[in-house]
Amino acid sequence: MAQGRSVSAIGQPRQPTTDMHQDGFGVHTFRFVTDDGKTKLIKWHWKTKQGKASLVWEEAQVLSGKNADFHRQDLFDAIASGNPPSWELSVQIVDEEKALAFGFDLLDPTKFIPEELAPLQPLGLMTLNKNPTNYFAETEQVGFQPGHVVRGIDFTEDPLLQGRLFSYLDTQLNRHGGANFEQLPINRPITPIHNNNRDGFGQNLIHKNIIHCRQDAT
Repeated sequence: MAQGRSVSAIGQPRQPTTDMHQDGFGVHTFRFVTDDGKTKLIKWHWKTKQGKASLVWEEAQVLSGKNADFHRQDLFDAIASGNPPSWELSVQIVDEEKALAFGFDLLDPTKFIPEELAPLQPLGLMTLNKNPTNYFAETEQVGFQPGHVVRGIDFTEDPLLQGRLFSYLDTQLNRHGGANFEQLPINRPITPIHNNNRDGFGQNLIHKNIIHCRQDAT
């Protein structure tokens, strides 16, 4: 996800007052897929519920000089004080046959769709209401990669996305010494999973089957 920056009337980007006062958006185009195989192209958006606020250049210089971790501390303190920030998750949905209807290739990650042409459709709300108890276990060990999707979400032919599907997973395999980084508490799903992953460094499961795969593994 990219961080949004507010823009002044003359097009000069401004520095958000805090991380809580900025939007986020996905540069990649994904797909929604129904059970019967029908698809739509989508763009992800996070909209801050705290409103927009920005610093002038002189203020930003003073803050960064006094505390280089100002934004991180501000977010931590807001959560700790019982004022957790929230962002609304929305998507722009476009028919597959309209991928070129905007005068550019929708699969180009350097382009975005004006919201007046594809209105945002809210899906939910994310609230950051808890700080990490153990920074290493809950932050440093996080293994982000765009291949982690849930049922109903699929990938597009976006060339940058296709590259990241490989490289981000490869990064986590090297960082954690194998594929079992997905079993770490901060990375594993909260719902039961079934796959054919076996053995390897950091394997936490004791497989009872004597072969490496089962016909009912999905």
